[in-house]
Amino acid sequence: MGDKVKTRKKEKTKGCKMLWRRLTTLTGVRYQLNHNK
Repeated sequence: MGDKVKTRKKEKTKGCKMLWRRLTTLTGVRYQLNHNK
């Protein structure tokens, strides 16, 4: 049971990291677009 929880936690952190990366890239692109204007 403990191992299951550990793997689930890992998956959760992985998803969060992916989301965060996507967010940062989105904001970065938006910032660049605004900067070019």
